[in-house]
Amino acid sequence: MLATISDAGKYRCGAKNPVGYIEKLIILEVGQKPYILTRPKGVLRTMSGEPIALHCLAEGIPTPRIHWTIPGGHTLNGTLIIYETTLHDRGNYICRAQNSAGEAVLTVPLVVIAYQPRIITGPPPVLRARSGTPIQLNCAATGIPKPNIIWELPDRSLLSTAQQGRPTGSELLHPQGTLIIQRPTFADSGTYKCVAKNYLGTDSKVTYGSYVVVMKGVAMWCCFGLSQQIQCFLCLNVPLFYTGFILASAE
Repeated sequence: MLATISDAGKYRCGAKNPVGYIEKLIILEVGQKPYILTRPKGVLRTMSGEPIALHCLAEGIPTPRIHWTIPGGHTLNGTLIIYETTLHDRGNYICRAQNSAGEAVLTVPLVVIAYQPRIITGPPPVLRARSGTPIQLNCAATGIPKPNIIWELPDRSLLSTAQQGRPTGSELLHPQGTLIIQRPTFADSGTYKCVAKNYLGTDSKVTYGSYVVVMKGVAMWCCFGLSQQIQCFLCLNVPLFYTGFILASAE
C-alpha cells in the first residue's frame, strides 16, 4: 500500500492484556514532491538598466529549498533580483525547488532590450547671435539605456547631463542635453562638441560640434582658411565655407 497525503496524521497503537495496557503514538508524515507555483507565460523582456525580479515560489513536504543556477544573484524567498540589467544578463535562468521527495525545475528565458545611442537633434551648422544674448545648443539622443549627453567646451572641459552645470562659467546643461550659454563672451569662442554615450557605445554621428566666434564692436562673418588662420569680412552675407556658430556683438 502506497501512502498518500490524506494518510498523513497521528496514529496510536495500543496493546492490552489482563495485567495492563500500553499505547504508542506514531506521527506519519507523507512527503510531497515540490511543485513550483509561479510560472511566467513566455519570455520575460526588460529594458537595459531597469531592475527585474524573477519569482520562484514552490510548495512541498517538507518545505522545498529554492535556489537559482545563476551565480552572484541576490536570492530572497525564491525571488532572484537583478537591480540593473545589462545585455550580459540575458539568457535562461533555472530555478530548482528541492526536498527529500524530489525536485521541480523552472526555466525562465530573459531578453534584455538595449541599443547604442543615436543623436536625433543637434545644433545647426551656423548660428548668429549677439554677445551677451543667451545661446541654446540642442542635442537629443535615443538609446537604451538612456544615453548620457556630454558637451566638450572650448577649454576642453566637459559637461554631462549628470552634472547639468558647473560652479563657474555661464554654461548650463538641461537634463535632456540642451546646452545653454547664458552670457556668451569672447572667452566662449571655440569648438563645441556633443557626444551621446551609454555602455554599448558612442553615437557615430558625433560631429555636432561648431565654432563660436564673438567679436566686439562690429558684426562680422569669419571663416577659416586652409592655413588655419581666421580671416574676417565685414558685411559678408555668405559665410563661405565656414561651418560654425558665429556670434557678433553690437556693443
